[in-house]
Amino acid sequence: MTGSSPYRIVMRCDGDNRLGMGHVMECLWLSQALEATGACHTRFLTPSATPGSRVLLDHGCDVVQFEQHELHALHALADGWQPEAIVASLFDRDAEHYRQLQHMVPTLIAVFDDGRARGQLSSYLVDYCVEQEIAASDRQARGPHFALLDPALANYPEPSIPEIGRRIFVNQGGSDPFSLTLDILQAISGVRPHCDVFVVLGPAVKPQLAAQVDALRAELPYCCEIEHAVAPQRMYELAASCDLAVTAAGNTLYELCTLGIPSIVVCHHERHARVAKAFHERGAAVSLGLGRQLDPTVLTQAISRLLTGPEERQQLSANARRLVDGRGCQRVAEQIIAWLQDGD
Repeated sequence: MTGSSPYRIVMRCDGDNRLGMGHVMECLWLSQALEATGACHTRFLTPSATPGSRVLLDHGCDVVQFEQHELHALHALADGWQPEAIVASLFDRDAEHYRQLQHMVPTLIAVFDDGRARGQLSSYLVDYCVEQEIAASDRQARGPHFALLDPALANYPEPSIPEIGRRIFVNQGGSDPFSLTLDILQAISGVRPHCDVFVVLGPAVKPQLAAQVDALRAELPYCCEIEHAVAPQRMYELAASCDLAVTAAGNTLYELCTLGIPSIVVCHHERHARVAKAFHERGAAVSLGLGRQLDPTVLTQAISRLLTGPEERQQLSANARRLVDGRGCQRVAEQIIAWLQDGD
């Protein structure tokens, strides 16, 4: 700490139906871990009137919102508050943007989840992509042990694996940009015997898609419960009560691994397809590739096989829990404080 004062840290992230909500949620959990140490105070900078800003405000975060001109807003915040560091979880910014961020504060910490070589963009790097071996160094923390997840996940017990699975959890991230929930629910119609299905639609799902999912529910031959924009704790409870999940390859997949829920992954884009493939290769999930290219019959067959295969579900569950243990935020918070202390 600087003297007796906590380190001041700006958390820079965005969340909407285009980007999804993963960047906001990981910064939220990391912020809480940093605050819990007593050594840091965090303040968020994010666009105004977005699903991401609303989630942060609902969680009682210290939030500065901007209408436009992100760098101008950040300059003003840096000049007035004088933070020691920026933690930036920004997927769609170029190297020049990070160069400008580095000029504003003594320390820039970049957060990614895709395993690409980006050490030159910032003072320090956190990248929890599962494709990497788990490692920490003087300037980097890499691998799934550093996944920025809700610490509450680590408290859930190991799941029981019944002989026949009868409950399916369905989620396609915070926004479901390709409306894959509709395709998944229709594919489950071919599963025999019918199961109970629990759907969580994320906070950035567009109202039109939510209405389509609600309308489809009346036509389905199985019991399907749908919940909208639930609190994280409710989402974990629903997932933990199920025998199988059909999910996307964002942060929700890491959360399901921590819970030990066997998962089938239907991906949104090539970047997430690489992540899902890495989980698949490590025996921690079943990846079916891009959802827009997926034959619904293949999904139906994969669900049927896993529901009737307790050995495969048990192996997926055990491998997933070993790979992602839910303690990443605590590890990253400790690492950030060590980095800041080294720079004092």
